[in-house]
Amino acid sequence: MWHDGPPSCSSAIRRTIEQPRFPPGLFLLGRMRATAESSLDRVAGLLRQWRSLPKTSMSAAEQLPDGPLVANALAGDRGALDVLARRYRPALVRTAWSRLGRTEAAEDAVQETLLCVFKSLHTYDSRCSFRTWLWTILLNQCKRAAKRQGRRAVEQSFGNDDSHTAASTMPLPGDSLLAAERDAELAALLSRLPEAQADALRLRFFGDLKFEEIAAALGCTLSTAKYRVRAGLQQLSAWIRPPESSNHNPAMPHLRSER
Repeated sequence: MWHDGPPSCSSAIRRTIEQPRFPPGLFLLGRMRATAESSLDRVAGLLRQWRSLPKTSMSAAEQLPDGPLVANALAGDRGALDVLARRYRPALVRTAWSRLGRTEAAEDAVQETLLCVFKSLHTYDSRCSFRTWLWTILLNQCKRAAKRQGRRAVEQSFGNDDSHTAASTMPLPGDSLLAAERDAELAALLSRLPEAQADALRLRFFGDLKFEEIAAALGCTLSTAKYRVRAGLQQLSAWIRPPESSNHNPAMPHLRSER
């Protein structure tokens, strides 16, 4: 959890999130619940937008599912390994950067992850999801790197020049400064969540893992995986909210989009 007060965010995400205001008489339980769900959907939409990449044409090999590619790789097909690396690398880098806050550290973590996958592919159990195995390795590499950096250093790195470099050089949706700024802010907010919740969100929205896969990757029950994702979205939604009054402190702005 964060200890220095709610994180400060600029207008980049304010213009991305919209949250309705209600007259006092409309705060009924059903309406409040619908409003909460709508807010969570907006935050989830931000995370999905960050993950999305432009679609490109794929070769026949690139259209194969993970299973046949892994089997081909085990049979000595180096090209299958290359396809797997290209398929997952952008999302892996994005996740590692949101975890570590520095481009160089993220690239190193992904490189170590892919090397580990290539060296240990013969130990992979095909009864399990390849994605689960892959993302588990990445999270372990990120944990090692984060320990070397220190959590405070990770949080601070999202506000320096390197974080902007990472946001602009990674395959993010659009090439505008607004998009880069928004993604850097979102990564900073994720870094302030409890680690288990932030990783659950990364696996769900960056890795596109199912809840069962998230549970396996994080070593928790299915219900715990679902709880971590929802709790993380709720905390992000609480940070990304409209100002309660026109007298809010400009030094600690809340996030609101234009209608």
